[in-house]
Amino acid sequence: MERIAVNPVRSVRLVVLGLILVIALVMVQLARVAQAVPPPHARGNIEVIVRSGFAYLVDEAPAATHEFDLSAGDLLLFHDPVFGDRDKEIGSAVTRVQVIQGPDDDGLDDVLFLLDCTIRLNDGNLLFSGAGQLGDLGTGAEFALVGGTGQYSGARGTVEMVMGDEATKLNFTFARP
Repeated sequence: MERIAVNPVRSVRLVVLGLILVIALVMVQLARVAQAVPPPHARGNIEVIVRSGFAYLVDEAPAATHEFDLSAGDLLLFHDPVFGDRDKEIGSAVTRVQVIQGPDDDGLDDVLFLLDCTIRLNDGNLLFSGAGQLGDLGTGAEFALVGGTGQYSGARGTVEMVMGDEATKLNFTFARP
């Protein structure tokens, strides 16, 4: 039998090169798996209180009546302060309400409306929208949280609105990428 001379330096280089190749293949596989798994969403829950501020009514009633009648087509615009815990003002609410169906003979509970609102906070805005009925606001109405900016960029979820005599409570539940 003939002996083959082995160069130890060359053997070490081949082993190191083989290890580097195996590590590279493992890294490629891990990258593929990481791309296939969606990232976890950040979840949030914020509760704020909106108090009365500025309100403006664009009343579409005939000019001769000079009455506030809350009829179909009326537009209500609001700019109200927003408070967090401990009654500290943390932002403002800019809201547009469009009346779709006015009240019936039983009162204002049947007023149907479309609502768009932006809650402006120091770390970003939350935007929600939807249709509602005035009578539902006292016990809780749910609207779609359609987006946000800043800290709330990409936020999607719901907003529960409960309107009281002196303030309106908004509870945001959302996820964001």
